[in-house]
Amino acid sequence: MKIKSLFLLFLVAAACSPAKSADKRKTEHKSSVASEQSVEDSEEIVNDYQANMVAYVFNLVDLKDIHEKDLAFVPVTDVIQLSDHKDSLLTPALHNSSDYIALTGKLRARFLKRSGYTENDSIFAYNLENDKLVRVAVKDAEVAAVLNAYSRTNDCPCDQYLYMFGFTMPRSLFAEFPEHFRNSFVDLGQQNRFVPGGMKAIHWKKISNDQFPFSKSSRQAEVRALRPQKVAKKYSAAYEIDGYKIFVQDYIESLDVMHVDFRHVMIVDVKTNTIVKDMLMESSEGVNPAPLNGGLSYDEWTDYGSQFAGQLLTGFSSVIFGFENFSFGGDAFYFMAEDDKFIAFHTDSRH
Repeated sequence: MKIKSLFLLFLVAAACSPAKSADKRKTEHKSSVASEQSVEDSEEIVNDYQANMVAYVFNLVDLKDIHEKDLAFVPVTDVIQLSDHKDSLLTPALHNSSDYIALTGKLRARFLKRSGYTENDSIFAYNLENDKLVRVAVKDAEVAAVLNAYSRTNDCPCDQYLYMFGFTMPRSLFAEFPEHFRNSFVDLGQQNRFVPGGMKAIHWKKISNDQFPFSKSSRQAEVRALRPQKVAKKYSAAYEIDGYKIFVQDYIESLDVMHVDFRHVMIVDVKTNTIVKDMLMESSEGVNPAPLNGGLSYDEWTDYGSQFAGQLLTGFSSVIFGFENFSFGGDAFYFMAEDDKFIAFHTDSRH
């Protein structure tokens, strides 16, 4: 995939500023050219990201896991801009010492203006696993700055860049959601866009490796180059939904079956028998193919909380989700039949 994760994309963008070379023997001209190329490459990645993102949702965070607070938290830090100007701060002071700051009055109004939301909007929290929806009016939610999980108050005073910004609500409202609010997403606005029952946990059917439509793949050369040279195990599976058939083929190099080294995903339009998506997923630092639902790739992994498919939001076509695990950042909801198009999953990676 051109765009593997929101975190990786923003990380590249953030790292694109020109830096001095560690090797002083390199000429200033060469360093300048390299920096300019880095900026151009990063800008191209960000432009691709913006062009292919058609919508976005947020995640729901359990503050019990971070600061032992009985609150649910929707971080929207990704969509706001911070400023150090004294009249533009989102925290009470330039430096603060609390792990949780309720933003009221002018700070609340400033936050809403920066985020683009209003008191008349609603917070729609939806869990894929249980097909549960909770609605909370923005006017009934608290706006807060929450110290990120990697910082502690004894390290403070802390500037606003060490805080996550968003909405908090009583944790009790989400009693029917899974532990740690796994697979829970949030949309904000006037109307609920989540499709009830639209997303289904994938129940894979094991197929022979020969049934995987590799011969129709346009990426055969890439697969041969990237897949492990010594394959200890190789298996294939399929699942059909909404007129599409999803095929997955995994390659495992070692005997550690929990660690999939390489995954090839192909989606076929059942009616036309044409390939509509051809994705490659490699194991790398911070990103790994997720174990398949139902113990197909690992006997003891009988859970059905990884891969999902179907319609997530009203007005958008079917998507797939959960084929990769990310140490930082979040996955995206990839459209089955629209190459590289996705619904972004905004998550403040510091929780």
